[in-house]
Amino acid sequence: MVLNVAPSQWAYLSVPLTRRFMNMKSEQVEGVAEKLAGKAQSAVGKLMGDSKLEAEGAGRQAAGHLTQTYGDALDSVSTFVKEKPVAALAIGAVALLVLDRLLRR
Repeated sequence: MVLNVAPSQWAYLSVPLTRRFMNMKSEQVEGVAEKLAGKAQSAVGKLMGDSKLEAEGAGRQAAGHLTQTYGDALDSVSTFVKEKPVAALAIGAVALLVLDRLLRR
């Protein structure tokens, strides 16, 4: 099986696995694992000529991608809060004020 990797992912792949996974949120790790399982399931389905298995694999890949994206978003937010706690607090306060105004209607 040939692994298609975009040039933008080469730097990511050159980082050792242990260091890459040490800094990942659990959702990111779950997403990567689900994507790999989906890719394998899809490949087995294609090899066996089972379109249902292949489609299930594609679904697992999509679910894994969503889970990984969610983990990436959590990571970005937590990094922002650690680097700029005052700005994060101000953004949270404004969001609460807006939500309060919307719910009072």
